[in-house]
Amino acid sequence: MPELDPVYRATTRLEEVNQGLTAEMAIREAQRCLDCKKPTCVEGCPVNINIPGFIKQIEKGNFLEAARVLKQTSAPTRCLWPSLSSRKSSAKVAVFITKMKK
Repeated sequence: MPELDPVYRATTRLEEVNQGLTAEMAIREAQRCLDCKKPTCVEGCPVNINIPGFIKQIEKGNFLEAARVLKQTSAPTRCLWPSLSSRKSSAKVAVFITKMKK
């Protein structure tokens, strides 16, 4: 994932360090989904987000539909941060969702 130059980051940073994913990078990341029959990413999510549905929409390049999948389950601010702090959530899933939401 693109990040700001470390020297710039340490001295004059005004924007986010993590620059997020390009559309192509997000689609490539989404294609890594294993399409589990029993997705443990959903079971581990404290607000039970439809993570596979979200990832499949990203994989198709349907970013607005992916956002709708998230909003159907929970308000965006409630769905990400509990996942990051939950012991039940997979760290990789939480990082992946963080990347995809940017």
